[in-house]
Amino acid sequence: MKSMIAILITLGLVFNLSHAIAQGKIEITIKSVTSDRGKVYINLFSNELGFPGDWSKVYQQKIFDAKKGDLRVSFDDIPFGTYAISIGHDENGNGEIDSNFIGFPKEPVGVTNQDGFGKPSFRRSKFKLSEAIKEQNFEIRFLN
Repeated sequence: MKSMIAILITLGLVFNLSHAIAQGKIEITIKSVTSDRGKVYINLFSNELGFPGDWSKVYQQKIFDAKKGDLRVSFDDIPFGTYAISIGHDENGNGEIDSNFIGFPKEPVGVTNQDGFGKPSFRRSKFKLSEAIKEQNFEIRFLN
């Protein structure tokens, strides 16, 4: 009987601790997707490794068929922390963002918190998720 009570108490503590991890929701609005061709990639990075274009290093990624107009996306149950978002519209559907001979994207791209001047960096693009209930909203416009 005592061992059963100990097990129930332990399970209760584990359940409570698992709910104590602070999490939030990140909502993204991508304004004015310009064509119905290809795919739109939304990349959530939790550190500078790979940001903005190495999609193999993302924390989470969402991929959608492109549709003209606005696109709303959410990342749910994200632990509190620092993140940055990059997006790319792979219009020709080859699985990557094509670039010209000097490395400038030839397909639409965007990142959080940047105005389009200079190479995107995690430091300039990062934001802090620190509220469990409040949704974080970002409007990301394609830079080109």
